[in-house]
This record gives sequence, C-alpha cells and structure tokens, in this order.
Amino acid sequence: EEITLLTEYLKPTDSVLELGACIGFLGVFSNKMIGGNKHTLIEANPKMLKVINKNRELNNSTFDVVNCMIGDPTKESGKFHVSDFILGSSQYLNTKNEIKIEVKPLSDFSSDHNFIIVDIEGGEYNLVNDSISELAKFSKLLIEFHDFFGFTIDDRDKALATLNSVGFKVEENMGNTYMLTK
Repeated sequence: EEITLLTEYLKPTDSVLELGACIGFLGVFSNKMIGGNKHTLIEANPKMLKVINKNRELNNSTFDVVNCMIGDPTKESGKFHVSDFILGSSQYLNTKNEIKIEVKPLSDFSSDHNFIIVDIEGGEYNLVNDSISELAKFSKLLIEFHDFFGFTIDDRDKALATLNSVGFKVEENMGNTYMLTK
C-alpha cells in the first residue's frame, strides 16, 4: 500500500521525513526516488538501527537515521516497549522490555522536509493532536492508522478531520493507509 502510494505521489524534488522506519524498506525505496534530497528516518526501536543502517549501506542510500520518538517532550514520557517481534514494538503495547527513548519535537525536523511518512504503531493519533501546527508545514502526508491499541474508526476520523482543518485533503486511501496533500 505504502509503495503504491509513494510511487504515485513522491516526486524527485521532495524531501522526506519518515516516522517509524522499521527496517528502512520505505526509506530505501523513497531514497531511490528523491536521490540526494534531504531525507531523514526516525525510529524509536534501537534494535532496528543496525538493520536500517545495513539496508542503507547495501542500497547506497543517503538518508540520515535518528533514534528517538516524536512528540512533545513536556508531555511524553519516552516509554517505549520493545518486542522480539519486529512489528510488536510500540509506546502502547506492553511488553516485558520497557525502555526510555529520547522524545524530540516534530519542529526539530519539519523545516527541512515537505513530505512526511507516518507509521508509528498507534502514535499517529497523539502526533496529529499534539503536533498539528508542525504537521501543517508539510505539503504531503502518507499516514497509516492503526486500529488496535484501543483506537477506533472514530479516532481515525477525528484525526483526518484535524488534518483537514489545516488544509490537508485525502487524495487516496488503501485500507488504513492514507495519502493527503495540500
């Protein structure tokens, strides 16, 4: 879904900020499309950094990688739950392995990028609510809504309405993944 939407909406002139890089797959794909433009991957799970960096090296990609959570450092605790299952790590999923991750505001990154990819396992709802003025600085947003961790379709619809209030319009969606532009 993300690859299909990126193929259609990501242009060679875009600069990308990806929140929730996982293994760096979308980062490598995006990097091939935008070349040397500013490109930053954010990943909270420190277990993924070695894999992301290896994928970057193997694919001659030029993106930066930052290990942090995006949010309001005055509100977010930085608690992150790491799982042995690659997609099981989140600030919302309780695991036996809870760690503390640095929380940085979206404003640290928003001025350098025009396209933001958000796949942060439930964190997208707080991101939209807490960082809407910074999200408004982007012209393109690819976001995956996760309807687990207690979030509902109503929560998704409220987030989409909030994004619409700052000028984003849904161009297309595939399942829970939405492409929005201004």
